[in-house]
Amino acid sequence: MSIHVSMPCDAEPSSPRQKLPDRRMHHGLVVEWNNGDQPTKEILGGLGTTRDGKVREVFVDRSERLKEGSEILTLANDACLLASLLLQHGYSASQLLAKLMKVHDSDAEKRFRDRDTGIARPSIIAKLLAASVDLEREEGPWIAWMHGEGPMPEGEPPHD
Repeated sequence: MSIHVSMPCDAEPSSPRQKLPDRRMHHGLVVEWNNGDQPTKEILGGLGTTRDGKVREVFVDRSERLKEGSEILTLANDACLLASLLLQHGYSASQLLAKLMKVHDSDAEKRFRDRDTGIARPSIIAKLLAASVDLEREEGPWIAWMHGEGPMPEGEPPHD
């Protein structure tokens, strides 16, 4: 099945998009993801921050764990693109994560719940957004200070 878009997309979002600089900080990370009964996979991801220390883009890097052209890689890339647009329009990573992890009673709920524990299982994008929340909390003030966008934070800078 092929999809053809024949109408222009001229709808404007409700809030202006924050234009990202051509050069910005990139934070690479590895997230572990489990798809039901399959073995846990380590997936390479990335977070792009602006000068104020806020994450404004998330993406999945090419990985030998996710085959090029696979449906899951395509879905993860699409979800990252949409999440990045929402982040650039002013939504916070914590707001998006809260929405993704709130699962209502429905047939879809089973897909997000661990079969043994009943606990909600995060998707790849939810794991990247959780890492974004942590990065903004732990390193965001230091990133902002480095770029002259905020006061020097108290305490020691984070270490890798």
